[in-house]
Amino acid sequence: MLHGTWLQWSTLLLLLLGTRLLLVVAQCGSFTQDRQEKEDKQDKLALYKVTLRTYWSRARFPRHYPEWKPPAQFGKLIGRTHNSAYTLYRLGERLSSGVRLYVETGRTDGMDADGDSPSTLHSFTGPPVPQGEGTSVARAFLDGNHTLISVMARINPSPDWFVGLDSFQLCVEGNWVDTVTVELDPLDGGTDNGFTFTAANWPTQPQGIAYRITSRYPAHPAGSFYYPNLPRLPPIATLTFTKLREYTLTETYHEDDVEVEFVSNDNLVASNPTPRGIDPNRDLNEAIAEERREMDTQRYRYWTTTGNGQTVTEVPRDNKAAIMDSIASSYALQRPRFGATTPPKPAKSEGKSGGWPYYQRYKQAEAQKAQIFEDIQRKMANATSGNSIGGVHSWNSTDIAGQRQHRLRMKHHRLTSKGKRLRTRPPRDCKVGEWGPWSACSRSCGVGETQRTRKVTIKPRRGGSSCPPLKETKWCGSASPCTDGKSILDSYQW
Repeated sequence: MLHGTWLQWSTLLLLLLGTRLLLVVAQCGSFTQDRQEKEDKQDKLALYKVTLRTYWSRARFPRHYPEWKPPAQFGKLIGRTHNSAYTLYRLGERLSSGVRLYVETGRTDGMDADGDSPSTLHSFTGPPVPQGEGTSVARAFLDGNHTLISVMARINPSPDWFVGLDSFQLCVEGNWVDTVTVELDPLDGGTDNGFTFTAANWPTQPQGIAYRITSRYPAHPAGSFYYPNLPRLPPIATLTFTKLREYTLTETYHEDDVEVEFVSNDNLVASNPTPRGIDPNRDLNEAIAEERREMDTQRYRYWTTTGNGQTVTEVPRDNKAAIMDSIASSYALQRPRFGATTPPKPAKSEGKSGGWPYYQRYKQAEAQKAQIFEDIQRKMANATSGNSIGGVHSWNSTDIAGQRQHRLRMKHHRLTSKGKRLRTRPPRDCKVGEWGPWSACSRSCGVGETQRTRKVTIKPRRGGSSCPPLKETKWCGSASPCTDGKSILDSYQW
């Protein structure tokens, strides 16, 4: 009797101790015992960095490696944090319509709706990888009720291939994993029958199931991932999950408990003007504004030298016509105008004695006008640069560069006025020769490859169009397998 009672008490104590340990150790996971503990788990939140590193290179995967239209790359990183009731994709099952659209075309609009499912916590994305080797980084939130993470990224170009991870557990024995890295293999979505990266669209009817691509499966010699001499494919990508932070809810916010008081802005401004102490930079802003007003009232000073000495002409800042008149008047004082008494050259004939001197005076006046115009433009440029001090110009590299540009513009103006045009060399596009003959088939039986090439005759210059592809490959041979007694000749070494 006493022995039986002792066993009952021992069993009860062990049960109580086990329950207490669960309450202390459990930081995440779904093994809750009561409602209070479940609410405690919802207060736990973890932030993870998700890093996708891709290794699709010619050195690792030389077979049919795509280099153009498009080159080897990966699509946008798609991810969900969820519980066991949600599935982004699963090997051995058919893909959903949204995931099928993504792996075939790269479009993600069909996957937006599943992110609102109550079984998911966070829908996150990462940037695409524009080349075969690169990195895409995203961040994901998980809590005690959503400890699984699923990630996928499309392989491009491909019929329906992708890399991904399905329902990976980041909560182990009630604790969040600090960091973990998982190697990824290429996966087939089961929606297309293509064997190569650039295969034509050939839908699978009815839709098949998703499966893992290996070095020997599918066992077809035309497959882009078919390497029968390798025991397994090297990893085409890796996913790394790194815990960044853990959060704990300390206070629940309830909007109904907050008292909100509304104050009219007009009454506040009228009764209490803004004190000076609110804006610590108010004095500085007022000083800057005053300095700007003083600068706006300043005038340009043009120094002119006359026979009686040095005089100063002040012109308002924005009066361009007055500036031109001032400069023109200063030139009138500095250099005399060509008068009508300029001795003309002897006329060729008596009947045209009045025409030749008039033409000479007109030509001289036009030359003087052009010279004055150039001087005015140069003087205005010097005045606006603010380098005129005390009647002596401080020439610097900026003034010299400005005068050089001005001379180039005037040269261009003179050339165009004479009916000449500056000759510019147009861009030159790339040109290639004709295709050469097709090479011999790489296999004597079964499915092989044959190639042909062409050469560049004119290289592109000055932004011309780039060269088209110089090598073309197509299948050759027969779809029937080789017989056992017939050797297979393969001219390519992978």
